[in-house]
Amino acid sequence: MKGNLNAITLRVIVYYLITVVGFHLLLLVLPEAMDYFPVGGIDRLNDELSAAQSDRGLVLGIMESGVAIKVLEFRSLTLLITLIAIIIFTVPIAWVYDATQSIRKHRHAPLIETLYLLPIIVATVVIIVQNSIALAFSLVGIVAAVRFRNTLKSPTDAVFVFAALSIGLAGGVSEIGIAGVASMVFSLTVLGLRYFRVVKHEQYSMDSDPSEIAGEANDHHPHQ
Repeated sequence: MKGNLNAITLRVIVYYLITVVGFHLLLLVLPEAMDYFPVGGIDRLNDELSAAQSDRGLVLGIMESGVAIKVLEFRSLTLLITLIAIIIFTVPIAWVYDATQSIRKHRHAPLIETLYLLPIIVATVVIIVQNSIALAFSLVGIVAAVRFRNTLKSPTDAVFVFAALSIGLAGGVSEIGIAGVASMVFSLTVLGLRYFRVVKHEQYSMDSDPSEIAGEANDHHPHQ
């Protein structure tokens, strides 16, 4: 077990190192890309959009279409970079879930797919809503109309879902740095808890048959 944890820990650490070095090299080669990076929060993003509009002069009607194209280009590139960064920071979380939950009977394989897709959806929705209260209430109504028939079988599964959700939220509000740090700290913390066996995890799921659980307990602790 520790051999697998050592392998996945090394893999995660190397992945984060490559990611950090990759971002630095990208900014060295293309320093103008920093203008499109989702950092600084929603206020910075809105300020840059306002500056883009004012600098290109909306006073001339002939320029309006050009400004609209520039704003569309800015938003599209920012969204693309945001989603790519979110996927990059979600990959280690999915790796850690797969590695640490694979020996447990309640491991939910489709959840790995959810961990990849949920942050993308959350970030996109947050970017769409931004400061609009009307859109926010509309989103609440849409979500309330959706019924999820699948339930998570472990609190740990819920924790991983919340981790993925937080990555999406951070990216959506243009705080991708927070998303990266949160992803790294979360992944390494989970691996540390498993490696040092801070909590002993049972091999049965939350919806297991009580008689089966009792039988396993009797097998491990027979009556004297």
